Amino acid sequence: ADPSHAPTPRAADLLAPIDGVHWKQLLEGSWMAHDATHLNVLVPDVPGTHNGHIEVYQREGTVVFQYEHDKAGATLASKLQPFRGTLVVDAEHRHNPSFAHGERKLEAAENSRPALAAEGRTFIKAAYIAEAKAREQALTGPALKDWRQERIAPLFERFRRWKDAVLPTLIPDEPLTKALRYYTNHWDALTRFVSNPELPI
Repeated sequence: ADPSHAPTPRAADLLAPIDGVHWKQLLEGSWMAHDATHLNVLVPDVPGTHNGHIEVYQREGTVVFQYEHDKAGATLASKLQPFRGTLVVDAEHRHNPSFAHGERKLEAAENSRPALAAEGRTFIKAAYIAEAKAREQALTGPALKDWRQERIAPLFERFRRWKDAVLPTLIPDEPLTKALRYYTNHWDALTRFVSNPELPI
């Protein structure tokens, strides 16, 4: 056969062995982060576009992209069945929340409550600064846990008291109310990294 007429391998097929190794590494780890984004897909012989999703899984530079035709919780649970670690995610219907997602809600609330929302964000920004200093010192394990307990845990306690005092003064449907309720509803999950040095902020 003429090699010039051989079919061109798909990039996905060529990368499959590498992707499989990376996926195995993620599943064997103590934590991984996950997010998903919408993707319009053309399906042969089907009119219009299909609403698919690109799922992203990553930990410390190891990243795997996977396509799914839906965002069903059962699909995700089946895929992660071998995983025994902690999944760091946004608070969509399939799973638990992330600290960064809450911070974005506070930032958005600055449009309607600039002073109060900015005051709330000072606690979050201070926590990120403390975490950045820990990274600069390359703290890990018990040393990182002690650092977070000493510097971030008190910030969160002050933020919790501030949040609980502000919430009753707000209108139920305004953005800042929703942002602070997000923290109230997911407090344990959002602050879990303070006592677990293997989890990112």
